[in-house]
Amino acid sequence: MFDEALGDEPKVVELQAWEYARLFMAHPFNRFAWEVEPPQSISDYNSPRMKQIGLFYSRLVRLFMLDFPNDADAETGVDWAQLSEVIELLGPAFVDKHFTTIYTDGLVTDCVLNTDPDEFDQDLEWEDVFALYPEIKKSADKYLGKFRQPPIGEPERDLASYKRRETRLRTAMGLEKEKRKREKKPMSSRKKAKTQHKSDEMVNPEDDATDTETTEESSSSSESD
Repeated sequence: MFDEALGDEPKVVELQAWEYARLFMAHPFNRFAWEVEPPQSISDYNSPRMKQIGLFYSRLVRLFMLDFPNDADAETGVDWAQLSEVIELLGPAFVDKHFTTIYTDGLVTDCVLNTDPDEFDQDLEWEDVFALYPEIKKSADKYLGKFRQPPIGEPERDLASYKRRETRLRTAMGLEKEKRKREKKPMSSRKKAKTQHKSDEMVNPEDDATDTETTEESSSSSESD
């Protein structure tokens, strides 16, 4: 049933499973959307935004079926391991890029296409997928925050496991590498000078105590005279 060429990437296989469930069980949209943006209210389960996220994933599965990994590596340069790591954020990023989500009293009431319908291509291409990577990279914290929340009515999730998941995702997008670079980045000469200046201004407690004793001795000498 599943595309064996993609069998090594569990998230890709899971996405395909949800798509087969949609087809055979007549679901209105691919319910992988519930995995990537857990519903926070009853209406979220069937909201216009959730439907658009699910529609994106149905298109993505069709793209998988049309482009086997070996061909994709040669023609489009698809990194399937990286794609599997970020796949859960692609749907929300796509909807945020092409649609405007309308909220009323905190609930999603509509999801309106914000581009010209004539220019919006219903058929997903690899270029459309790759264009989402910068969006994910720029707004990773926002998407990960939603992804971390449990669906309404479910207990709190194991944050430790999601922390590991986030680290893998950040590594796949190069965010972890950038973070380490920032942490290891040497201070600029100007910042070093400023830090040294502040350090020089700080009073050493031992020196302060010595100065106090010297002042008291001088005062005693003056009184004796």
